[in-house]
Amino acid sequence: MKSLYLLFLVIGLSVNGFAQNDFIIKSKPIPRLKIPIAAPDKASNTTAFPSMNFGASIFDTPVNPLDALKPNTSSFQIGDTNNSGFGSEKEKFANPGEVYVDRLKQDFKGEGNGDSRIFKRDQSFGEIRTKSEFVKILYRDHEYVDGDMIKVLVNGKIVVAQVILQGDFKGITLGLEKGFNKLDFEALNQGSSGPNTAEFNIFDDKGQTLSANRWDLATGFKATIMIIRE
Repeated sequence: MKSLYLLFLVIGLSVNGFAQNDFIIKSKPIPRLKIPIAAPDKASNTTAFPSMNFGASIFDTPVNPLDALKPNTSSFQIGDTNNSGFGSEKEKFANPGEVYVDRLKQDFKGEGNGDSRIFKRDQSFGEIRTKSEFVKILYRDHEYVDGDMIKVLVNGKIVVAQVILQGDFKGITLGLEKGFNKLDFEALNQGSSGPNTAEFNIFDDKGQTLSANRWDLATGFKATIMIIRE
């Protein structure tokens, strides 16, 4: 009986061994592919990039802001009546610095700039106090004598209906009421070149200067000063 068991055991081990041999897959190693690597160039240790030529930069040349005040030598001019309109070739090639300076000159110059908006406002010269019973008021055109005319009012009442400003001082003697005396100089026109430009002086009864100033007004606007008699 033991011999029979031993025989079955030997047969079972033999079958198991054959089964394992049938399922064993033998692998072959894949040989390493040898790729030749080029030796680095000993002449240069850095990577070379193609050079880029940007040309001359506008920032390489120093710009003097005072150059904009020099006379314009260009044949292209903003505001030229020969321009075909906005976006024309002349406007495209105009120097923006020169255009800006020209606008500043136009806005802040005096006589001859009657269309500027900076003159379309009233001007106030504050108040002065005096114990004088009267004051002497003198006025003249401080720019070109071009026919500027004014009207003088005190507390809303017309004192001088119309006077043409000359190059020399002309004026009036004004009696003062106790308290407030609101003095207005109203521009009736802007002369031939505009705006209405004038210089005025106010003296007390002893000849002392109480106020001295100038105005630049568009037509219909006023220069005002308050005289307070104490």
